[in-house]
Amino acid sequence: MDLALSPPCAVAHDSLRALRLGVRNSKVADAATLVSLHNEGLERPGEMIAEEAAAHWIVAHHRAARPLWLAMSRGVPIGWLSFLGFADRPGCATTAELGILVRASWRRHGVARQLVERAFVAAPALGLDRLIACIREDNGPSLALFRSMGFQSWGRLPGVIRAPDVHCDLHMLGREIPAPKLWYV
Repeated sequence: MDLALSPPCAVAHDSLRALRLGVRNSKVADAATLVSLHNEGLERPGEMIAEEAAAHWIVAHHRAARPLWLAMSRGVPIGWLSFLGFADRPGCATTAELGILVRASWRRHGVARQLVERAFVAAPALGLDRLIACIREDNGPSLALFRSMGFQSWGRLPGVIRAPDVHCDLHMLGREIPAPKLWYV
């Protein structure tokens, strides 16, 4: 089952109704696209990634049966959402970290919200009952988005993110995903 191709779930914001967001599972051939999206708006050149690294990342997602979705609007790639394994411990297999990136020109148009909504729908079929987001302390828009979608603070790791010339705190936000209700007729 291709969970990325499921229809978008209902959203509360009127601005999203006009957004025609296509989402599909990434392929190794998408490595250059993912690199372009990632590197486009970086203020810190030390955080750039190479195409080979992106290709390995895509393969790792496929091997782990964790989706890496590519979001498109009218055939143009505008973002991605990644389900990352939370920990190597078997007891953590039902938890995934969401990684998300939206092209700068598409931010504040509901793309990230729609991707996270789709992740909520896909989570039970992926065997997930908890989703987490690990967000840099200086990323106010992402913190606000996830909090507005029911994620709560599950922890803070002081200074664990090292960017050139600065250490940043990492905020861990999490949300339980209830199992879908089954209806029998």
